[in-house]
Formats: sequence, C-alpha cells, structure tokens
Amino acid sequence: MSNKINLGMEVYDFSGGKVTENISLNNFKGNLLISGGARNERTALLSHVLNQFYARLPDIGVLLIKLGSNEDTYLYHLDKVYEYGDSDLIIPYYTGLRFTDLIRERFMNYLNAAFGFHYEMKWVISNLSLKCKSAGLPSSIVDFLEDLKRCLIKHPYDEEFTESNVKSFEKTIEIFQEDPVLESMLSIPLMGIPEWLDLWRKGKKVCIDLTKCSIYQQKLLVTLITQAINNYIDHNNSDNPI
Repeated sequence: MSNKINLGMEVYDFSGGKVTENISLNNFKGNLLISGGARNERTALLSHVLNQFYARLPDIGVLLIKLGSNEDTYLYHLDKVYEYGDSDLIIPYYTGLRFTDLIRERFMNYLNAAFGFHYEMKWVISNLSLKCKSAGLPSSIVDFLEDLKRCLIKHPYDEEFTESNVKSFEKTIEIFQEDPVLESMLSIPLMGIPEWLDLWRKGKKVCIDLTKCSIYQQKLLVTLITQAINNYIDHNNSDNPI
C-alpha cells in the first residue's frame, strides 16, 4: 500500500515550491490547512484525506474539538463523544508526566495567556511551581490560584503590580466559583491521564464537544487540551503523523 496521501488533482507544495498531488505520510507530522472554496468542497477534500488515513493507518487516533455546529462529524468514525459537563470529561489545568523545565516554562506561559496575567507573573508562577515539584500541584484550580495569590502577597513586587495582580487572581477565582462545572473539569486527576487523551493515544476516534460553552470557556479549554497534547506526546521522535 502506498505511503503517500493524495490531495487532489493539483496542490502547491510551499515547502518544496512545486506542484504535487501526492504527499508522503511523514510530511503530515505538522498541520494540514484546508481553506478556500465552498464548504462542501472543503468537506469533500477532508473526507478524501481522512479515508486514506484510515486505510493506511487504521490505528491512527483522531481528536475532534467541536466548537460550533458541525454536521460533518460522521466523517471521523467516532468511538467516543464527550460533551461539556460530562462527569468523565476532565481537562486538567496541568497535564504532564514530569515537571521538567520545559513543561514548567509552557505552564507559566499558557497560564499567563489564558487568564490575562501580567507577563512578570510567570516568575511568581515559577517560584510556586518549584515548591510544588515534589509534592505536586493542588488538584483544584481554585486552590492553585489561591496559593499564587498568597505567594504574591508574601513576596510582593512593587505595590501597584502586586495590587493589580491580586485583583486579577480574585476575579479569576470568582469565575470558577460561579461555574462549578468548569472548576471540576479543570481538576487534576489523582491517578493517570485524562480518559479522552488515553483513548486518543490508543488509536480511538474521540470528539470533545464544546458547542455549549462560552467563547471564554472555549478559549481556555482548547488551550488546556493543546498543552496536554504537547506535554504527553513526543512529536519529534514519533514516526506517525499527528
């Protein structure tokens, strides 16, 4: 069986600067952007590509993050669908096998981005995460934010910076306290990795349906899903496309 994926009659390959229609499987370790044309044309090309993947790599995992109304989920041959609020859908605020320097750096950066903290807050997060390295991070995102707030108050920077960021923590904590479903979903499981991630790693076709979420919830959860994948999957040393 061919180790190439056919993308249609004529596709421009930006990396090689040539027109091609068959791409090696090894070139799919990054991303494939399907854009332009009518929706039914994009769907047809997506279906064409997916069917080839299923034929050549029947054990390949699929993770579909559903953000809007989408009638094309049948293309993915889904084994499991999670909806926002399901008790078995856990998207932890931290996911990782080991708290390495690289993972801690990612952790600091995405927390700053997700919650809109000042850039300098990464050093406060770094100091706290170093203390948590052996004992482990708190299971609850609210407990972690409370710890950050206490850490900043105990070791303040300048008065304006400290006051501004303490208010940011309090505002973020309020969001979770008013949305217990979201708070519970972000909890770190006591053992193992999230079920959806484990199924996907084992070659299952999984959908996480976030269509009922607000834009804020979607942005936060997609960020956490991406971080979980980055921390658990070794893209560089994998021979399979992702």
